[in-house]
Amino acid sequence: MRKFLLSAVLAFPVVSYSQVIKLEKIKSVEEVKSVKEEKNIYQEEIKLTRQIDLGEILSNLYPEINHIRKGFVANDINLRGFSRDNINVLVDGEKIYGACPNRMDSPIFHVSTPQVEKVVITEGPFDVKNQGSMAGVVNVKTKKPKKGLHLNAGLTAGSFQYKQGYVEVEGGSDKIKALIGYQKRYSKPYKTGEGQKITEYKHPNPINDYQGKYINHKILDIDNFWASVLLIPDKNNELKINTAYDNAES
Repeated sequence: MRKFLLSAVLAFPVVSYSQVIKLEKIKSVEEVKSVKEEKNIYQEEIKLTRQIDLGEILSNLYPEINHIRKGFVANDINLRGFSRDNINVLVDGEKIYGACPNRMDSPIFHVSTPQVEKVVITEGPFDVKNQGSMAGVVNVKTKKPKKGLHLNAGLTAGSFQYKQGYVEVEGGSDKIKALIGYQKRYSKPYKTGEGQKITEYKHPNPINDYQGKYINHKILDIDNFWASVLLIPDKNNELKINTAYDNAES
């Protein structure tokens, strides 16, 4: 017996329908706020502190800055818990590097206080102009010479034969201005609350004691010299040339 299979294919028409839905343009806007905080300290505030070391002055004015005391001067600074190379210290926008080991010549020490016009402190690792800083930037801006003829002088005296004095002359015209200054700082060893000089104390190991000839020796003797020339060829351009010399002995 044979069986036959009959198959049939039925075709149905396919009808498609499409609709275009036009969406309005969506704008996503988020306001970006500045995350850096900038603080300025001016020359008038520096004078009122009656301190001679810029690192200690900044420490007294701002709670987020602490100074690492190494002596009467040349104190290093911490900013927001960071120290050393995590802080960019600039003078007129140029980064300062210390040459001595153990940060004996801290970068903030290379500018004497009479030279300072203002200090700009920018906190946080967000300064794209000065890379490599986790804590922030401390930019010390020196004074620009003024037009005319001006004489500035100051004198300070304190305990332990401390003396500090400076003289500065500046002047010029609309096109060229110049400034020259000199500062002297001097002091003998300080005394503790017991009325004893710091150089008179005995160390457990006698080899570390101060020698007799140094008991009344000066604890600091610093000479600072600085000069600046400002050239103004037109209202849109200016050229400032600075030079400075420091000599610190103890």
